[in-house]
Amino acid sequence: MSITNTQNSNPISGPQYALMFGSELQELFEGEVSVSHWQDQLIETFGFNAGSHYVEHFWLPILGPSCIILMRRLDRLAREGALLTPVMLKELSAEVGLGSPNGYGMSITRTINRLIQFDMGKVVGGNTVAVRTHLPPLNYKQQLRLPEHVARLHSALMVDGFERFDTPLYDRAFLLLLSMVEGAASEDEVINNLVRWRVANDLGTAVLEYLFPRPE
Repeated sequence: MSITNTQNSNPISGPQYALMFGSELQELFEGEVSVSHWQDQLIETFGFNAGSHYVEHFWLPILGPSCIILMRRLDRLAREGALLTPVMLKELSAEVGLGSPNGYGMSITRTINRLIQFDMGKVVGGNTVAVRTHLPPLNYKQQLRLPEHVARLHSALMVDGFERFDTPLYDRAFLLLLSMVEGAASEDEVINNLVRWRVANDLGTAVLEYLFPRPE
């Protein structure tokens, strides 16, 4: 498997390929597979890195742990510059603890197929799968699939005025948002993150006031 850049590729639609060409997908997984970085400027601007707290809290219940760990591993390989080094599927599978890749029903192949079905991966050639390293905010239907307590936390993060209904949960969302912006280098960077993530205005303001208190 090799990590390459496919920003200008002309991919086959992921879900259609997975559903309509299952036998070809099985053949793809039985040989050496190239995995590329699925570059999507919109998602990478307004979405969340696969290693982010948002993904761990809210995408993990949707995609499952195998998909998340695979996306994180591919993101790390891309950032380390491993763009042209061939890596066998069995090697990647062993690296992330998913066992042997032999056969369509094995863990690594089911994981890649699940990424394709959720539009987190797509087939771009005879033996290449492009995988996202950033994920968008959950849409309404995806939020409905969350466990109730996780869905409420998501609402506390994204919906203005939530502290009026559940102060303890709002406090948890506050701490979550703090962890999401902890790597920002400046107040302007924090503000840019809050705007592009579209978090609740009152929660974002509270985090800014906490991180950058104004002299009285």
